[in-house]
Amino acid sequence: MQKAALFLCFSVILFSCGTSQKSTVLSGNTSGNLANGGILVGDGDTIYFNHFGDQNKLYKMDQSGDGLIPVSDEIAYSLNISGDLLYFLSGTENNAIVTMKKDGRERAVLSDEKALSLQCSGDFLYFISMGEETDPEKTYTLHRMKRSGEEVTRILGDKIQQFFVSGNRLYYIRQEDHSLFVSDQDGKDPVKLHDGSVINFILYGDKLYFMDGSEDKNQLFVMDRDGKDLKRLTEEKLSSFHISNDVIYYGNTTEKASMLELKKMNLDGSSKEVLEELPVISILSHDSWLCLLSMDFSSFSIKETLRDTASEKEMVFEYVNPAAESALAVYDAGAEVTVDQLKVKVQDVYVTNILKNEDPNYESTIFDSVTDGTFVFLTINAENLGEEPLELYETLGHILDINEAYPSIYWYTFYEADEELLRGEKKYVMPESFLQSMVLQPKESKTLQLYAELYDVGNPIYLYIKDSVNPNSTHALEVNLPEYVRVHSFESALKLMEETFPGNEIILQNGIGFLKPGTEEEAMFYAFEVRNKELSSPEYFFVERDTGDIYIGEPDPSFPDFTAVPKELWQKP
Repeated sequence: MQKAALFLCFSVILFSCGTSQKSTVLSGNTSGNLANGGILVGDGDTIYFNHFGDQNKLYKMDQSGDGLIPVSDEIAYSLNISGDLLYFLSGTENNAIVTMKKDGRERAVLSDEKALSLQCSGDFLYFISMGEETDPEKTYTLHRMKRSGEEVTRILGDKIQQFFVSGNRLYYIRQEDHSLFVSDQDGKDPVKLHDGSVINFILYGDKLYFMDGSEDKNQLFVMDRDGKDLKRLTEEKLSSFHISNDVIYYGNTTEKASMLELKKMNLDGSSKEVLEELPVISILSHDSWLCLLSMDFSSFSIKETLRDTASEKEMVFEYVNPAAESALAVYDAGAEVTVDQLKVKVQDVYVTNILKNEDPNYESTIFDSVTDGTFVFLTINAENLGEEPLELYETLGHILDINEAYPSIYWYTFYEADEELLRGEKKYVMPESFLQSMVLQPKESKTLQLYAELYDVGNPIYLYIKDSVNPNSTHALEVNLPEYVRVHSFESALKLMEETFPGNEIILQNGIGFLKPGTEEEAMFYAFEVRNKELSSPEYFFVERDTGDIYIGEPDPSFPDFTAVPKELWQKP
């Protein structure tokens, strides 16, 4: 798929960070530009960058924005400058480490080893190795070599995801636990600065800024370079951030935004301001120039905006995903489909929005899982017709929108179905039993159950079958979903209460398992507090999850832990 190819090229810049100092970069590049993929570097009054409007070729321009000329047809990442030489990773040559004169002459490959990122510091080049088939332990480890390409030495044995050398100190994120460390430049005497969940970091002045991904919040923090005086700067969820001329620029993904916003704030987190609606995925800079990369997720095109914050001069270039000779093949429901070496037939479909809790230690209905979406279970027969083992994960998936030119795929997980499951009344196993890997050996056939939690599901849905021979082809097997009764979720119960009691303040309290009034049957209820301006005290109501019936609630001294409990069925006046 073209989408996958594009993400491979630019995965290094997603959820990125950056920094820009006012001084000229005499050697290497700024920590932030390198963290953003290093597609831009400044050298005095000259800026070198990837030109997204000309197949990502390497260009240069002067500080005024004039003199735009090509330097090389190369796609260059991790751009560094030292003297009259450029050092970079060649996207044209499998991320080999390359050097050339700043005018594009005297190009030479220093190492054909595939690297993830590169920094020139002093007399050395530091790089993260992508590893080799003969030495997989080398993958994501930090190495150093002379600028001539000689004397390659491993600096860190730990796998890392980002690094930067500043003076005689090495800062890095350890991949194992996402903790932030500092050591000497040889990787010795490491000290942990922050424990876990660090997505990326930048160095700016005497401070260290980093994005913390705890609980998927992606919030921005700042601390001293020794890890002291930790402060949180944002409550918002960030997609990227960068610092230029004492201003923090960042992408904001708060749910209140209709799309990603580009914002700015002071170094202490004050004076937050929305600059524009822009799905920014990366920000780089040199002096007064910003380089903003934003993505159109419908066409997977990338827009590059070069903006001079001093003069407001702006240039916009766009990388458009090349049109592929793609083909869409849709197969009728019930068909047996063969794609490449995989033969697939759907045997059964089960859909629900509630999974009953099966843990005997937690028998209450409050522990059932309810979704606003749909739990989908497909039972299929899959057969490997080929001579090589076949991994089914990322081979079988759910097509989110069959009408997209490059449809997004949600990958199913797998469970090998047994006879008891196939014959029993219950049509599925619990999600925790499903695996992200399922291998079919040559000529092997298995009955499998596929699982996914999906949202905005239409009918029919389409099962994606990967074609490894023709990756631009989309094979979609139509799957008709049976009708089923949905129980209420917290969200749908709240919507029901708002429709039933318009003009009142509705406050969702919690969910409780309680005996259904007048019966010995336990039921699951959502508790609500309803405030009417004409009444001095609130009223309490309960929505039964499985039926949607509304019950009047009252305090009961027999249940002091509850504000109220369901007492009788509410009747519409």
